Order: sequence, then structure tokens, then C-alpha cells
Amino acid sequence: MQTPQVKVEFVGLLPTFFNLCAPCCTKDYVGACGIDYAAEQLKEYPPQTQEIHLRAYQLFVKLLRDFGTQVRPLAVGSMSPRGLLLTIKHRLGNDLNLVVNGRRVVKGDTGYEVIKQAIEEEMYGSG
Repeated sequence: MQTPQVKVEFVGLLPTFFNLCAPCCTKDYVGACGIDYAAEQLKEYPPQTQEIHLRAYQLFVKLLRDFGTQVRPLAVGSMSPRGLLLTIKHRLGNDLNLVVNGRRVVKGDTGYEVIKQAIEEEMYGSG
């Protein structure tokens, strides 16, 4: 029996390069040409947004490493229509939040094991 794919929406004030697909966010294709577009764009953001970016990036990489195609991580800017809907529905703050399958919220600064467990519970049931 195939495990269903779990959608993990990263909701927060995310830099615009996070609008790329998840696999592209973990590879620096432009950097191969000697252009560090991420650093250039990030330096224009306040420190809090830079911290959110770093946490989101690290979580993207870990989720793709641990779950592969079993998860579908999506970046959702807080100010987008979907981001506003999720923020109101789940009463999210300004920090990074992960919305798992549209119903479970895990704070982005929560330990990775808690995030991983929430995703596994969505995949396999809470037991």
C-alpha cells in the first residue's frame, strides 16, 4: 500500500525566492554561474525575516532528505491570499508556521523531531 503524500505549507514572511519549487530551493542553480542571488536578496530583509528564511531552508532540506516524495513542501507567503486564509483560520503569528495537510499547525521553531512526528502521524495515522 502506497503512503499518501503529505502537504506541508511553510507560512511566514518568506523571501520571494522561496516561491520556487521545493527541490529548486535546495539547489543553487544560479550560483553555478557565480551569482549569489539568495545572499543579495536576503541582505535587503530585516534580521527576523533572515532568521525565518534560514529556519525554513533548513526544514525544507531535512524534510526532503527524510521523506523524499512523501512530502510536498510549499512556501506560502503570509501576505498571499492563501497565506492570509491560513493565518486567519489557524490564528498564526508573524513567525514561521508549518501547516500540515491543511489542518495541523506546528511552529517553525519547534524541534525537528516534533515536526517529523506530526508529518508521520499524518502519513500513518496517530496510531
